[in-house]
Amino acid sequence: MRCHREREKNKFVRGLQQNVAPDQIEKLFRVLSSTDVENANASHESDRVNILEIIKKGTGYDKVSITINDLIRKWVLQLIKDAARSKRNSVSNGGYDRDCALFHQRAGLIFQSLRGHDHALEMFNVELKMKKKKFGRHHDLIYYPLVNIAIINIDQGKYNEAMNNCTRALDIIEKVYGSDHAKAANTLNRMEEIFRKQCEYDMARQSMY
Repeated sequence: MRCHREREKNKFVRGLQQNVAPDQIEKLFRVLSSTDVENANASHESDRVNILEIIKKGTGYDKVSITINDLIRKWVLQLIKDAARSKRNSVSNGGYDRDCALFHQRAGLIFQSLRGHDHALEMFNVELKMKKKKFGRHHDLIYYPLVNIAIINIDQGKYNEAMNNCTRALDIIEKVYGSDHAKAANTLNRMEEIFRKQCEYDMARQSMY
């Protein structure tokens, strides 16, 4: 089991570094961050039986599994952060590195899917900073980190920040591709969503008084 997890850990980090589909990376994450205590192995079968008997009489399998999986989940998330830091440190003078920017984008998407908003923002902001430094503020590569940051802003209820980031993203797309581009339409839809959520939020606040 230990070798299995080590193998999956290495596959997970490689998946972040290479062009692996996000759903495959998430699958590896689920393998790493899930443990079934009742069916786990031990060095000696007698040890396993004794441990399970203690758990059964005490807190129960489910509670112990939840505790262990929570610890493993934190370990995996720390693994991502450490790998991201190592990537950044390998880039000289804080410049642009395509692999490093892509790594942070993928790490941000994983944190986002796990609702680790602060960590996701950190990853996307590193990607954004790198691309702005290399390509300038109005390059179309700036579009995606801006939109990803806006999505997190929406989840956090930071609607003004979300609208500002969407406005910047829309401005880039219209200048590069024109206002009829599909990305422009998608961004406008996102801005409409932000406006609707802001109105709902304001109405909810008013109803409290």
